[in-house]
Amino acid sequence: MKKMFLLTVVFLIAISQTSMLQAVAAQDLESLENKLTVFQDEEDFMSYRTEENGFIYDYEERTVADVVYTKKYRVTQSSRTLVEDSSTTVKLVDNILSLSVYDNINNTTEQIEINANNLDTEYSVMVKCSQVWPSGFQGKKPIVSGHQYAHNWKTNQGISRLGTLDIIVKTPDRKFDEYTRIVDSLIAQEKAAVPIVGTAKGLGELVKAIGKKQVTIATIKAAFKTIGKAVPGIGQIYTLVTYFNTEHKANVARDAHKGTTKYRLGNC
Repeated sequence: MKKMFLLTVVFLIAISQTSMLQAVAAQDLESLENKLTVFQDEEDFMSYRTEENGFIYDYEERTVADVVYTKKYRVTQSSRTLVEDSSTTVKLVDNILSLSVYDNINNTTEQIEINANNLDTEYSVMVKCSQVWPSGFQGKKPIVSGHQYAHNWKTNQGISRLGTLDIIVKTPDRKFDEYTRIVDSLIAQEKAAVPIVGTAKGLGELVKAIGKKQVTIATIKAAFKTIGKAVPGIGQIYTLVTYFNTEHKANVARDAHKGTTKYRLGNC
């Protein structure tokens, strides 16, 4: 059934694991993280507007068989400029969910592969990375994401940690501070994202597969349909998209700040 409506999704951060957002019809409300306005949501076509890093973007996504065609426009008061044009083929072969993303502007292809069996695996120990910090440091980390950081307020030092590599910086440091804010957002957002996927292990599998790539609402819808899972509501899907794209921001921010690097013993 055709749906024509205006929907604003407001993300309410760190309230509970299952009730983290509120949808309000026909209104524009400020949000803590992102704002979504849906203009059209049909089985094979959807259009919506998002606010990302202070900029407004329009998305138009059409699904034909197993291919999602996406156009993304940057919107200003005087213009609407195409910034992304891609087609994503979604397939399931031998329980491997494959997303092949072709960039029509740059003529490049990215491949995302996800073991569908792992999406239903119960959470036990998601990340085995050491959370032991040097003396005097106090740290924070998400359950699912591998990004973590710590401060030593007495010595004015900060550590960002990913895998077995630590980056140690003198604080205050603008780029390190930006990284810590993004990791704080991941901690809050994953509380909403885990129940949507079903398990922390499943969310971790998606994060690992998607990596530094970015996904869209229609792509997530197609992926859930392809593996035979119930498709979440559009607000929940946008919660996942927001989480994946925040993970992408964390990867970029991690690469941006510089300091003394130190490898630790361990395996993660």
